[in-house]
Amino acid sequence: MHPQLKSTGSPRLGNAPAVRKHVSGPQRPPQRKQAPKLPQPRPQATARTGAEIRPALKAGKTGTVHTIENATLFAEDMALVEMLRGIGVQMATLSWNAEGPLASGHDSHAGLTAAGREALAEMERTGMVLDVSHLNDECFEEVAALAHRPFIASHSNARAVCGAKRNLTDGQFRRIVDAGGIVGLNYYGGFIKDGITDETAADVTFDDLARHIEHWLDLGGEDAIALGSDWDGAAVPAFLADASTMGDFQAQLSKRFGKTVMQKICSDNALAFFERY
Repeated sequence: MHPQLKSTGSPRLGNAPAVRKHVSGPQRPPQRKQAPKLPQPRPQATARTGAEIRPALKAGKTGTVHTIENATLFAEDMALVEMLRGIGVQMATLSWNAEGPLASGHDSHAGLTAAGREALAEMERTGMVLDVSHLNDECFEEVAALAHRPFIASHSNARAVCGAKRNLTDGQFRRIVDAGGIVGLNYYGGFIKDGITDETAADVTFDDLARHIEHWLDLGGEDAIALGSDWDGAAVPAFLADASTMGDFQAQLSKRFGKTVMQKICSDNALAFFERY
């Protein structure tokens, strides 16, 4: 008998013919569906410095860059900046959308806190890149005034094309470019086109995103535009649904802007930034 059936069956029903047949009859092995064959992932290599990224790619590996979004832990212990940089964290943001212990997002008009200014200085000292995505305009202005090293916006678009506050003004974009930084395109539908909701994000087109690239190219940003994505739960267009769409996306970029600009946007600008930082 099956031990579970024997131990849990009612003594009164245990001798019933139907139950005896069920527990003592031949047992068929469970039918398992054949799992689909997936492509083998490339081996990964953590790049602790910018100089380690390109060799990992040349070796056929996926180079990973460790970053932190909303590094509020720095406010608890500033020594964590140096410790985390030492184990390979290359970049961090100081906030998310709300007011925080270091800085604030667009839910607030608060500026950098004293801890935020200290964190900025410590990040620059240890070689951790400051990411200004999510900062409100007030915090951005303070960072731009205080920073001595290049900084980046890892996932932000052009506010002149789509008016979301999370996007960059033309002045902010130019300050990042002039400082030697880069800006990664954000795939969230509501940051690409005005009036888009999570329910309609899939309908956003390549042309809608291309308008941000065209605008930044007009501002002299050819060597500063990169890919930022925001694939951690954001509602994105169907043509950018996941990493499997990148081949077609690159082909569209190449057709619209030429192979050289495509290569810069998809890899060269980001690689160059981390290598020179």
